Amino acid sequence: MDNNTTENQDHTPEEAGAAEAAQPEAGIAAPSSHQEAGGAAVAAEGTVSPPDSPSPQPGPEEHYGKRVRDLQSQNDKLRHQLSRYEQLREEQSQTLLALKEAFIRANPLVPAELLDTGSLAGLKASFQNAEQVVGRVRERLEEDLRSSGQKWRIPAGSPVRSGIDMESLSPGQKIRHGLAQKMGH
Repeated sequence: MDNNTTENQDHTPEEAGAAEAAQPEAGIAAPSSHQEAGGAAVAAEGTVSPPDSPSPQPGPEEHYGKRVRDLQSQNDKLRHQLSRYEQLREEQSQTLLALKEAFIRANPLVPAELLDTGSLAGLKASFQNAEQVVGRVRERLEEDLRSSGQKWRIPAGSPVRSGIDMESLSPGQKIRHGLAQKMGH
């Protein structure tokens, strides 16, 4: 038998009723000296209750509510990071396109179709490859022109149209030129 019930039997019925009223509800043991020292109390049914702590443990509803708030906060942070990431990707794309245009303006012989604007490293590599392609095409054209006996020279434009240099003509050429002008040719 329990030590408390033995003591209750030694008392009068009025005292026993008062002692029972002072005891906690059934199933929960009163704090013992072991529990006050930080240990767990053993209830009458053999269940263990946690030791008393300065702050009460949150219930399942409070725990899940806090967990939901934490997850919502993390979700908000991730959404903000995703939006910032998308903004930075758009800025990077625009910057790479502007850099591509600058490369093309600086090197008009490089075809724009050969430049990859997926990343900065890709743009640099594709620009170097495009320059090599242009160089090889130029070398082949020079070689073809040399083999045909022509000089490799790109004219700057059409020559200036001027009259005949009379000082360089012989006297017979000068006479022919004068007669042609008189006749209207």
